[in-house]
Amino acid sequence: MAPRLANTYIRAAIFPVICVVVLEVTVCLGVIPPSLAAAPSNIILKLFDLVVGGEILHHAVYSILRIISALVIALVIGVLTAVLLTRHKLLDQLFAPTLKFVSPIPVVAWMPFLVLFVGAGEPFKITLAAFASFLLIHLHTYQGIKSIDKDVIELSILSKFSSSETISKVLI
Repeated sequence: MAPRLANTYIRAAIFPVICVVVLEVTVCLGVIPPSLAAAPSNIILKLFDLVVGGEILHHAVYSILRIISALVIALVIGVLTAVLLTRHKLLDQLFAPTLKFVSPIPVVAWMPFLVLFVGAGEPFKITLAAFASFLLIHLHTYQGIKSIDKDVIELSILSKFSSSETISKVLI
């Protein structure tokens, strides 16, 4: 079984390796100008320099912090709005149609508006990631809460659960 799996990986790697070799040769021979494409060997050397110099670690840490902060913002707002909309019919009638309408719009389409509102620096990057995550988190949490059987919610009321207990133990 293992040799068969290895053969599958080798066959899958043939085309990408051929593409990299062709790119290396065409750039080195000057068929493709270096201003249009970098030779893979140059990319590997630059990556090595970034790793050895520690610069890539510095950038990776900032990227991870951006992602974590955006995800935390999206989780808090997404879950909170989903719970509010499922618990209050008026809020659901007011906001759910707009959120369902906005959700299929690609995040890239929102970029010009976000640049106008938050600028193009770090807040823009975090806001864009948070907005993209918020829509998914909100809609899936909303659908998940809506799909909970009404009998389970009634049982929590009969069991004298407080509102916060119902939200934490039944809805979420």
